[in-house]
Amino acid sequence: MQMYTYSRSTGFWRVLLVLLTTPMPSLALAALLDALPLEPIELGLAHSGTTWVRGVFMTIIESYSVISLLQHDVVNLELSSFWTLTISTATALVNNALALSITALLWYPLPFILFWMAWPWIALLVLFVWLAKGAFIRANPDVLTRLRRFSSVATSQLVTIMAYSIFKAVFLIVPTAWQPAFAMILPVFKLFQKNLLARMLKDRDDLKPQVIVFNVEISNALFITNSVQTGVSIDTSILLVATDFLQLLVSIYDLNLMLSDVRDFTNKLGVDSRQAVATAFTVMETHPDLAVKKVLDRAFQSKADLFRNRTRRSAVVTIEASVSASSSNNPAKIDWRKRSNQQKGATSTQSTVLDRGLTIGPPASSTQAARQPSVADSISITARLTMLERHLLLQKVLQILFLTEFVLLIEFMEVLVPVLHCSYLTIAYYLPNRAFYSELNQLNETQFWSMIGHVMAYALLEVFSLLLLVLAIHRTTYPFPLQHLSFVLEHDRPKVQPKIVIWVVLVLQAMLPQNGKT
Repeated sequence: MQMYTYSRSTGFWRVLLVLLTTPMPSLALAALLDALPLEPIELGLAHSGTTWVRGVFMTIIESYSVISLLQHDVVNLELSSFWTLTISTATALVNNALALSITALLWYPLPFILFWMAWPWIALLVLFVWLAKGAFIRANPDVLTRLRRFSSVATSQLVTIMAYSIFKAVFLIVPTAWQPAFAMILPVFKLFQKNLLARMLKDRDDLKPQVIVFNVEISNALFITNSVQTGVSIDTSILLVATDFLQLLVSIYDLNLMLSDVRDFTNKLGVDSRQAVATAFTVMETHPDLAVKKVLDRAFQSKADLFRNRTRRSAVVTIEASVSASSSNNPAKIDWRKRSNQQKGATSTQSTVLDRGLTIGPPASSTQAARQPSVADSISITARLTMLERHLLLQKVLQILFLTEFVLLIEFMEVLVPVLHCSYLTIAYYLPNRAFYSELNQLNETQFWSMIGHVMAYALLEVFSLLLLVLAIHRTTYPFPLQHLSFVLEHDRPKVQPKIVIWVVLVLQAMLPQNGKT
């Protein structure tokens, strides 16, 4: 309901401001980190002091971001800013001391040190959180369960990072002729990771879009951006972008199939799907108890198949149970099937919506259908629906909103990643540490801006994809897709920003030879 209220009160300029400022905090932190001058690795470990100081600051930022996410996932785990900073600092100091010890025993720089040290980093975070809040966690089994799940998700994310890094390294040494076929492994792995995270978050549908988009999808977008930047074969670049665009078309097709079930309502009521969505929000406002939803556990396969099969077979059974539970308090909810059959036999203008005998009142006039959605229209339409029909309509619309939020975030992320990538490369190019970035140190200014132009051309293609999706949703589903996206980014900023910061800072560090890039 907050999203609907936000969409009706938020103008285009505020939406644009939210979209443009989303990457700013992570870019500011990246610039501050890169302003610390580093020493060449040829000078050896004895002259690497600034590298380790930078590593401590980077780990503090990453740790603080992770704990912020943890507190939003485990709501009752209240850690003050002081404790959050203390735990982050302790984790950073111990983890970097351990990394320095291992490097001194083996060699400098240690290849892929960021990835090897990610495991003790997570373990240290959990340890220090346990030391600070152990008594509270032991006394609250639900908090312990959520903490374990958070650790599992974090571990899965680390595996994703390592897998993409290995994939990228292998991809660059594969013969050019084999690169297009090898690149097709990427969508398969992405689907596997999506379903794995969806299974881990099976009882947290509210977290699924953000967690999956800002982990799996950001990795995929970053790989494509790097491929465009490093100039892999034209065929491979086209294939990667085309695969991305095909997935967008599949999502739009899935959305259309979902809307076909809502059209069972709209055809009888004489309204369009946008008015049906507005009516569902009115139902949510007047009957908040009906808004308890169970969104798709396997939402990352074909949403259309799941919706059409599972909803038609089981949604009515689920709703029947919830309606029956309170039917003794409301006679209007009793014998709804009997009443539906009586209505069906009484008039030809009232007919079956689903196989279970649901009915809807007579269709509205074409004049009413042509009007823009309004609160008065929604209230009028709601009054013509039975309680069961309101529940079913609300469940369908909530699932549609779940899908649209997911695909909007994906498309926005595919725009954000190349823009962020170009932005921090530009920052790095004009700072002293430019000499240590292999992507930059051999480029003159003309070559650099040519490379940026290639990546930004890919970003413009993704902007086109985002606008296509926004237009499709606006025409077929509801009139506020940009406001929906802006709402997620603004309302859930404490959950979104740490994820972006983690990725930008980590990628920036991973590009440096001092951190074991090979």
